[in-house]
Amino acid sequence: MNLAVDPSLLKQIESSLKQNQEITVEVGSDNTVKVRPLGVLARLWHWRDPQFHEERFSRLASTVAKVIASQQRLSIAAAADDSNLKSARHILKQLHMHARTPALQDLKKEITAAKLGISASTLDSNPSLQTFAERHHLERYLLGYNHSMQIDPATQQISLRKAGQWQPWSAISEEMKSWKKSTHSPQWAWVYGAEGVQNKDLYDWKELTPFIKGNPADWNHQYVFEFCACFNPDSVKNGNHSWLRLKTPEGDIYSVGLYRPGKNSLWDNVKAPLRIKPGYLMQPDVSEFWDYPITSVDFAITQEEFFKIKSTIEADKKNEELVFQIFNNNCMLYGKKLAKMAGVDLPTAEPICQLLTPPTLYRKISTVVEKLPQCIQKISSLVLAFFLNLSQVFLGACRIDNDLNAQQRKRAVPHLQSVWDLCDVSKIYLNHPNTLGSKIRPQVLAWRQQQVAELRQTETDQEARKAKERQIQLSLPPAYYLPTKC
Repeated sequence: MNLAVDPSLLKQIESSLKQNQEITVEVGSDNTVKVRPLGVLARLWHWRDPQFHEERFSRLASTVAKVIASQQRLSIAAAADDSNLKSARHILKQLHMHARTPALQDLKKEITAAKLGISASTLDSNPSLQTFAERHHLERYLLGYNHSMQIDPATQQISLRKAGQWQPWSAISEEMKSWKKSTHSPQWAWVYGAEGVQNKDLYDWKELTPFIKGNPADWNHQYVFEFCACFNPDSVKNGNHSWLRLKTPEGDIYSVGLYRPGKNSLWDNVKAPLRIKPGYLMQPDVSEFWDYPITSVDFAITQEEFFKIKSTIEADKKNEELVFQIFNNNCMLYGKKLAKMAGVDLPTAEPICQLLTPPTLYRKISTVVEKLPQCIQKISSLVLAFFLNLSQVFLGACRIDNDLNAQQRKRAVPHLQSVWDLCDVSKIYLNHPNTLGSKIRPQVLAWRQQQVAELRQTETDQEARKAKERQIQLSLPPAYYLPTKC
């Protein structure tokens, strides 16, 4: 049946589900799909009727699946930004909270196929590919490496790159059955790299190596240090992580970040979440392939600084003595430690209350507080610090995880060590990844823009001006450099 679908249909369903509105879909005699809310009587009558609601959710899922199936197949890059596909994914997530019906599985298949730029029938023609693609987010790796898939028009068989060569998925999947699992602890499968499908582990490495090639002209053929963060402005806890890239004049791009293996475990985030946990270096950082916007701040470094930072990372990996604690040993602080070797210290520390408070409300509160006498401000800060630090105690800020090895225990310093720390205002400051996108990057871009504007007023030689502009684009405000670097 050919459905007449209004472009706003998926947005309407998505919005209604987010607001916990009970809705259903109807198809009119003219095949026009409409979304309508359940009436009061219908909600009361079917209040405890699970079959009715399962059928309702199935109709919603089937409608969305038909919309996605009817769309023209897009490239993987275009699919990643397609608004309808994004809405469909959000709808699926909402529906999964209420039901597990075959219609939802069909919707999941249509979404997976659309993300890969193929049809659901093609996905069905390649057994186990759907499971592999969903488990490892294959489309994100294909997008990151600018790779694609080949499809045989006659058989619908898919081929992927492996060891730099095209190989049929049937052969790859058969070979994967005999893959040896990494003995490294912890583990995180890295199933797709620059050469295609592979059997590697993001945690299991000894030497820092490039994970991708770039165009060195983009960074003026210099050595570059780049702070990166998954920037989710709507949340300070979901999808936020910081890592770093190192770039060379030859176009090599390295990626590494400090990670805690239990990050995605609900229990790990509930059981004394502020305790000191084992920290491990991941190469490349898995966030390179996450479905989150990435924000970054880059600056030029010298060749000597590049190799010093690289050797430090490799030594940290070899020693396996890093720890993770949200306030005093997190992913952002690891990047800052390395950046200081190049004479840079980004001002990323902000009070946790500022990060948890909506910006508009925080500005209003700050305006009121600034009008108070200095003594009242100091007392208020101490009182606020006391209660926030006390809450940290109950969240495990004085504890050390039992899984730390001997080397990690030597470096483990609890965030709160004595009763005096309860009134220490500095203990409520957090170096959060979001700060890179909300504060640091806007300041850097504004400074660079101002420097370029001033340069264009004073430098008359066009070639000299362009060369200086390229240098400015890899420089930071003077306040971000340590005194020894200035």
